[in-house]
Amino acid sequence: MPQSNDVQVSVLMICYNHERYLSQAIESALSQQTSFPFEILIYDDKSTDSSRVLISRYQEQHPDIIKCIFPIENQFSKGKSPLCDFLIPAASGKYIAELECDDAWVGTNKLQTQFDYMESHTEVALCAHSAELYNDTTGKIDGIASGCARAMTFSTQDLIMRGGAALPTCSYFSRTSDMKNYLQWRPNNCPVGDWPMMLYLSTCGSVVCLPEVLGLYRVAVASSWTGRRSANADATAKFDKRMLGMIDELISKMPSEFHASLRAKQAEYFFDLAFRADVSVKKLEEELDYRLKVSSAQLLNLRIKLVIKRIVNALGLMPLVERMMILRASK
Repeated sequence: MPQSNDVQVSVLMICYNHERYLSQAIESALSQQTSFPFEILIYDDKSTDSSRVLISRYQEQHPDIIKCIFPIENQFSKGKSPLCDFLIPAASGKYIAELECDDAWVGTNKLQTQFDYMESHTEVALCAHSAELYNDTTGKIDGIASGCARAMTFSTQDLIMRGGAALPTCSYFSRTSDMKNYLQWRPNNCPVGDWPMMLYLSTCGSVVCLPEVLGLYRVAVASSWTGRRSANADATAKFDKRMLGMIDELISKMPSEFHASLRAKQAEYFFDLAFRADVSVKKLEEELDYRLKVSSAQLLNLRIKLVIKRIVNALGLMPLVERMMILRASK
């Protein structure tokens, strides 16, 4: 990497109890061969394992590249976002590349590839790429996330319906100026970070996925936030309630042409909440003082899916089905 103070890319890394994966993640970032200087900002949210010790060791070895952000207390539990409240404000590069510490990059030209693409395509607000889906339980590659034969553009409608699994987070590469503007736009109630951020960026410019496989995205990680939530029905129900509120905010922020699609997505979370809470749709509507604003055909489809989910759950097959759905959404 060239020796200069003119940082072009800020690599933002989030860690929480990722000791097992940290070395692979950090070394995959350090190994990048670029024609420009970059920085690596690592935020650890008060891990209870030895993550901070390992991060500090890397920082001592690479003081000109790695910067650490170590809060005294866990901030996620206080409603703070490691990315939005700490990392993005600290980024000094022209671009931001994201890498959670249980993922990794593949090859040494990931940053250069996306940097060159964004420099020559000023209309693009978010550049992503394909990634290996690494099953942390089996130790095997389950497939390729966002696999495509050529560069593929995702519309805002695509991103609404696909949700947060549309593009692997380890592939996000965006302009720092857009990301700092997002901090003012983002919903106050934000149970997930990737989906509303993608939606916002899609209103700033194009969202493009490159065909090159430049990342490793772990699935079936028991210690991950998604893994912990999926294993707990109560936590999932609370998550669904927060998603309903967040989508209300998105509807108030997004152009009207996207409201119908957002309401359709909101209805999916409402029916999922009915399943998790094991109550009728009518009762849940009364409890939440909530009315679905979707077509009769969409309602019928969701009711049928709810019945099927309850049958599958009674047979003890729900965990398997949910894993298959997550993998499918990532492809």
